[in-house]
Amino acid sequence: MQLNTLAGSQSNEQSLTVDLERCAQLSTLNNITEIARVLVVWLFNIKTTIYFNPQTFRRVIMGTRSNIAYQKPNGKVVVMYCHYDGYPEYNGKILYNHYNNQSKAHALVDNGYQSGLKETIIESNEGRVHQEPPQTFHSIHAFLMNVQFDIEWIYLFKNNSWYVAETKMIKMPNGKYDLETLHDKDFTPLWAYFTKNNIAVGDQS
Repeated sequence: MQLNTLAGSQSNEQSLTVDLERCAQLSTLNNITEIARVLVVWLFNIKTTIYFNPQTFRRVIMGTRSNIAYQKPNGKVVVMYCHYDGYPEYNGKILYNHYNNQSKAHALVDNGYQSGLKETIIESNEGRVHQEPPQTFHSIHAFLMNVQFDIEWIYLFKNNSWYVAETKMIKMPNGKYDLETLHDKDFTPLWAYFTKNNIAVGDQS
């Protein structure tokens, strides 16, 4: 699988945490050497996490990223990217409670990039930092073959219902990691996921 990007600016958005308070304290002492040491240790830890445990990198270092998509009658799939809170306990519930019909689901995806989902598109747009349009793939298979490395959850609206799938990392023979290719059969109805995992959802609107 190629690790293609869904949107060019996605790689610019990182949820990395630096001990800024410590650096600020050190700067008052003009201790440049100690500041450099703190940053080098931080960067080494980031690199170690990425190299040895890419699953932790995706789940801890970065936001929980997701793709939200719908399938057209002709089989084509329209896909948007959401940067934060992609897990079903948040994005899944938002989709199920507030975008759970064809017109709302299509309008959300057609609106394109979101930093984070809110109950309405207007509210969601207020917090987004990019405005990239969605991408269109000629089939579900074509889309799933091009899912970006850091995507953890995929939501697909088809047959007038939401479906969800979680991506998984696999170790390749060369020692590197890649996404395991998902297939249409890997998607579960969102309501079934909620039921299986005892996730309460509110009234749909």
